[in-house]
Amino acid sequence: AARDVAASVAAPILRNLHADAKNAVDGADYDARLGAYETLDARWFSSCPPAAVVPILHHMLHELRGSDMALRHAASAALERFLDAAVEEEEEARRKVTGKDGSGSDGDESDDDESDDDDDDD
Repeated sequence: AARDVAASVAAPILRNLHADAKNAVDGADYDARLGAYETLDARWFSSCPPAAVVPILHHMLHELRGSDMALRHAASAALERFLDAAVEEEEEARRKVTGKDGSGSDGDESDDDESDDDDDDD
């Protein structure tokens, strides 16, 4: 059942990533292809099952080796958004496990110098 969900999520994107112009013999439908790449934002990647993301990533990697500069650029930008989403998910998972905000501080603003001064009063 999970594969059916993944396929239903990935199929429309893949269809647009492979769209050909209706009025050209051997031309890409740039509006459909670039539009599909634009929908691939961090939120899309984060909300999709991994099984849906994998074929999209494979297509992007294939596109990066292609000769069409516009499509290479769009694939590169989408890949960057995927990586941003992956890093954000990893950081969020780490925050949940450690309870820290990831900034190097655990939210405890106590001053170590103050606690040392208290010890000298004894």
